[in-house]
Amino acid sequence: MCKSTFFHSYPDGLDDSHYGFYEGTIPFHEFKSRVLDALRNKFGSYSVKVRNKSVKIESNTYHVDADVVPAFQYRDYRRIGSRKRDVFTEGIKLHAENGSTVINYPKIHLSNGIEKNKATNPRYKNLVRIVKRIRNNMVDDGVINGDIIGSFLVECLVWNFFLRWAIDGFVLNTGVLSVAYQFWSYAGEAILFTTILMFVYERWVWRRINVLKIPILAQKYKGKIIFSRDGNKEERVAEMDGKQTLLSVQVRFRTNESCSHSIHTVIDDNNGYPRLLYYYLNEPDSNIRDVSSIHYGHASLDLSNPEKLKGLYFTDRNTRGTIIVEAEKT
Repeated sequence: MCKSTFFHSYPDGLDDSHYGFYEGTIPFHEFKSRVLDALRNKFGSYSVKVRNKSVKIESNTYHVDADVVPAFQYRDYRRIGSRKRDVFTEGIKLHAENGSTVINYPKIHLSNGIEKNKATNPRYKNLVRIVKRIRNNMVDDGVINGDIIGSFLVECLVWNFFLRWAIDGFVLNTGVLSVAYQFWSYAGEAILFTTILMFVYERWVWRRINVLKIPILAQKYKGKIIFSRDGNKEERVAEMDGKQTLLSVQVRFRTNESCSHSIHTVIDDNNGYPRLLYYYLNEPDSNIRDVSSIHYGHASLDLSNPEKLKGLYFTDRNTRGTIIVEAEKT
């Protein structure tokens, strides 16, 4: 959060001059651009993904997934009617990628969460973590829109639908409310248990109980791509990572010149001859952007033997080539 430059909300009739402030020198888009440059220099451009409100840093061998929210401090003087420059309710404000403006109060949110957790001893945070993990994986797999079902909505649903019934039931202990609490408690636990069971199966168990006979990709492949450039045949060493669940497949492909990631992926049975088909975005390294620009492409790989993949790729630059990779032994 940037504090040297900030957004504000004043009580009616007051302006910058009443608080001794002056116009900031760095616009929000420039601040966000600097944050992105710093993250890409630290973690690599292939690991940094810009989302609507945040920046996702994807995990690798030495760090876990993380979300970064570039934001300006938001000084809310109007909320408490303050006329003193150092007395305000602190929040954050940012401009999202879709053009909307977001104002939030993380400190107030944290304080409320602590109180809710104490009141539920401490069922609130535990249940929120479970539901958020399910929600995040559903967003990654493209099942739901993360901008519509945000983290804050999940917390509100957990509190208002599950846990407030429990609190009211224990405090009031009336006959009707007690019965309602028991019903919602059992129903909520059944729904939660079923959701977790389905999530676990879709994520991991299906590999061992593969009733649909879906080809199972390895997590890592190594090999090469073969293509023609200026009439000459060339090869590049390549690595491919596969992230697969029962309902989704994600592919990341790397060479020493570029990195690509799948946008849409399907496994097509093709009358008993399965193929991995995916549409991807390729981002060449910055030092070769003058000869190789960012572009889209399509790849088709034979899955008859998931340990050895071979197929073709085509790009929107009217180029094509061959992909040959083998699964790494673990």
